[in-house]
Amino acid sequence: MRRYLFVVTLLAATVACGAIDDLLNPNRDDFSSHYDVQPDVAACSAGTLKEADRQAALTALNDVRGLHALPPVSYESSWDDQVTGAALIMAANGALSHAPSSDWSCWSQAGYDGAAASNLSIRTGATADGSDRFIYDWLTDVGDTAGGIGHRQWILYPFLSKVAFGRVDGTPINGDRVVTATALRVIGATQSASSMEIDYVAYPVREYPAWLVDVSYWLSFSPIASIDTPGGANVAVDLSAATVSMTGDDGSVLAITATAYENSSGAPLSAFRWKAAGIVAGRTYTVTVSACKVNGVYKSYTYTFKLV
Repeated sequence: MRRYLFVVTLLAATVACGAIDDLLNPNRDDFSSHYDVQPDVAACSAGTLKEADRQAALTALNDVRGLHALPPVSYESSWDDQVTGAALIMAANGALSHAPSSDWSCWSQAGYDGAAASNLSIRTGATADGSDRFIYDWLTDVGDTAGGIGHRQWILYPFLSKVAFGRVDGTPINGDRVVTATALRVIGATQSASSMEIDYVAYPVREYPAWLVDVSYWLSFSPIASIDTPGGANVAVDLSAATVSMTGDDGSVLAITATAYENSSGAPLSAFRWKAAGIVAGRTYTVTVSACKVNGVYKSYTYTFKLV
């Protein structure tokens, strides 16, 4: 679904947590510590998420953005009703949609608006883990049902300026197991990225925490056509001919096993993504992305990363 306000299918992710995860975390259904008022999904009540949870999500987001030298974002509390309403709709129905119809259980206009402008996720089996976990999940994006990196693009969008986070734990109306549904509003406010020292967003880049990267999934790169042009920068970038190469500090050449690109007006930035075999922590890799058409000119970019 590519639709108005940059909403794309890449924003919705479903992560299933099975029996093994339950054994590893036997207290995963004890989510009470996250709320001042507990949710009651059967009554279409979202409860009241603790302020500490909202701030934990914001802190995690800004920590991740700091790894990329991206400007920090602030919290927009006026969006809380929207993201909470969106999370309640997803929890009540045990499903995800950026455009839930009015016949969905616990539907509200605020929740609909939140769903249309947010990263969404749902987990089968509620979790006692902190709300910062969902920021990290959206960054790695392994659970994206469309198989892309839409969540990551919004997390690392240079022009992002404000967010709001909502969470609801409970049993779907027609379900029999607790779920955790979350929403992070990322659409609706932009800022200048003029403080950036580089004109691209790469994942991973420089020294990067190994636990924030799944080496079996997509690495990604987005040139920025203009650090002064939110949104419009996307249309000046064409990655349809882009290629990538990776070498290790031992001289090895890594095999690129898959490539793809996103170059639609429905995405926050154009993105080139690829998978590479043989990435290990502690080794420095040099990445060269070539044939990127930016503002009508073909360019190559070279950078390094090391998982630590």
